Amino acid sequence: TRLPYQTLRNFVRGFKPRRIEYTRTAFNDPVFIMFSSGTTGKPKCIVHKHGCLLQLMKEHQLHCDIRPGDKAFYYTTTAWMMWQWLTSMLASEATILLYDGNPFYPTPAALPKLCRKHGVTFFGISAKYIDAVRKAVERDPKLLSQLDMDQVKTIASTGSPLVPENFDFLYSHWPHICVSSISGGTDIVSTFMLGNPDGVVR
Repeated sequence: TRLPYQTLRNFVRGFKPRRIEYTRTAFNDPVFIMFSSGTTGKPKCIVHKHGCLLQLMKEHQLHCDIRPGDKAFYYTTTAWMMWQWLTSMLASEATILLYDGNPFYPTPAALPKLCRKHGVTFFGISAKYIDAVRKAVERDPKLLSQLDMDQVKTIASTGSPLVPENFDFLYSHWPHICVSSISGGTDIVSTFMLGNPDGVVR
């Protein structure tokens, strides 16, 4: 039996565009409701305030070089804090790209092709993904020609540390890209460690 589904195109068909009206909110008004992972017990509800947007804008603009008109993509789910981290880039006047699907289908070049097609300048991904792509290129060097990331300014990697071999892989093929191994947490909906677009990786 075929399950019913809804496409975004059909969902928005009946809507008419209108002017966005903004509401002034207080610094301590709630903006995100998130839940801890549950690795140390039952998941706990965490309510983040509007003030956290200042921290996120600082991270995006100073550490990730996000500028008005940039296009940002982070391969994430709505259940991971990186979703809020990505969607908050709208406050820096960036366009965000969302993707739902296998990052390796039909080939390991699927996400770089998506980035190229949409002009993505900020590409966020897991360290494991970068490692898998490097190994795929080692097995099939022709795959490298499909990894066109000339327009990408920044790659942010998270989920686990980015090992030196993967930094070397990225910089040997795309030396113009600022590669940042970042780390953060749901509790702060932010990062503990970020990159420096003006510095050298050591």
